[in-house]
Amino acid sequence: MESETVGLHAAAGYDYTVETLTEEEYREWVERTFRPMFEPFERIGGIPCNELLSRFQYHGYGLPRDRRNDLILYMDANRDGIITFEEFRSALVRLRYKDLNPWKRFALRALLAGNPGLRLQAARERAVKHLQALDAQGRHGAAVDVEADQERLPSAITGSAGGRGHFKLEPDGVWPTTKTPRGAGVSRTADDSVPPTIMDEEYIPQSYLDAYNCVPPPIFIPLIVLVQLAVFIYYAVELNRRAEAEPENVMSWATGFPYFSPLYFDPRRRREVWRYLTYMFIHQGIWHIVFNSFVTLVLGCLVEWVHKLWRVAPVYLAGVLAGSLACSVWDPFAVLAGSSGGAYALVGAHLALVVINWEELKHDFYASTSPLAIISSGVTRVCLIVVFCGVDFGIALYERFGLSNANLHVSVSAHIAGFLAGLLVGIPILRNLREKPWERVLFWVSLSISLALLIFAIFWNIFWPGYPEQQI
Repeated sequence: MESETVGLHAAAGYDYTVETLTEEEYREWVERTFRPMFEPFERIGGIPCNELLSRFQYHGYGLPRDRRNDLILYMDANRDGIITFEEFRSALVRLRYKDLNPWKRFALRALLAGNPGLRLQAARERAVKHLQALDAQGRHGAAVDVEADQERLPSAITGSAGGRGHFKLEPDGVWPTTKTPRGAGVSRTADDSVPPTIMDEEYIPQSYLDAYNCVPPPIFIPLIVLVQLAVFIYYAVELNRRAEAEPENVMSWATGFPYFSPLYFDPRRRREVWRYLTYMFIHQGIWHIVFNSFVTLVLGCLVEWVHKLWRVAPVYLAGVLAGSLACSVWDPFAVLAGSSGGAYALVGAHLALVVINWEELKHDFYASTSPLAIISSGVTRVCLIVVFCGVDFGIALYERFGLSNANLHVSVSAHIAGFLAGLLVGIPILRNLREKPWERVLFWVSLSISLALLIFAIFWNIFWPGYPEQQI
């Protein structure tokens, strides 16, 4: 059996490559080759890292370079100086996409789609890990292999594509890349029916697994949508009860406004300061609540998954507050209702991530080789978001200015202000997965503009004399 032959060679100290093994054969080989090495050290809880490093200094054991790098970095970071066989094995054996169940694969695809930058970060970390491993080998007195890697390390570190579609992104099994299979030169056969070797397999980068961590799970976004739906249902029932007296205000696809609610923003009741935030629970018509809930759930949950509640909640609430403040400044005689400020803040925050990580999305589009791949590319997703939000904004704009005979005019200021708030607040608050020097400047510029606009709107609300007479 091939794996037995490899194990015998490795145990004898020969530098036999294991790159032709399948993943299952490789895992058996790791067990057979290295477990006996750990047995004499069981009484002390494992092999001292220095001892293990010295062994790998003289015996390559046929491990691929990236696996050796993972092992060396793990030993270098091990604080107690002892490594058990289970820890050793976990550093050499990786998780594949096929090891995930269908639900986890779908969740990981959605996570990558909603958070641009994860794949570019994985490519960068892979290159940096290579250099860190060389440094660790040198510090521990191990022989340093300075053979040039096939990966373009400067490009991977800086994040520069270096040309149309030439950037070698870490494969993710989801979106198209130009990366050729790593085992193309060592595969045992060109027959696709033969299982791939460990050099052909697509493994999940550690940065994906870190981002996939569901602790804590998305809480804020689902909770805020549930409250909005509950309030909407309550007022929909109440409006339908008043159908005989107010037939033009029954709940329908585009009509139905609870004017008697103490929650929506009314410029005549600006002293009731809670209205600057609580208007997000009131919606006019079924389309209003459906669109806002859909955008909030899809984008919000994906972003909260990676960036967590304490970053997403301020972005969402900043969009809501920006919407009411903008309405009081730009459209001071219109009422305001709906969670469009928060929903568009999430859109703005997502587009902020897109702008910062445009290299990755541009690569997806350039590397696309089929209509399905083009549809799933980042550029296409951005275009769909823009079109979808443009339709919603167009409907809101028509209802505000096109229906001159309407009894009530709901402002569209929250759409614009929420989007801008998501852009400006999302950049400094959301966790940047790979910060560049110019992004530090963008951080302070965005923060300064956000604070300046907030202070201006607050003082405008306090001192501008042109507001409608206040009702108590």
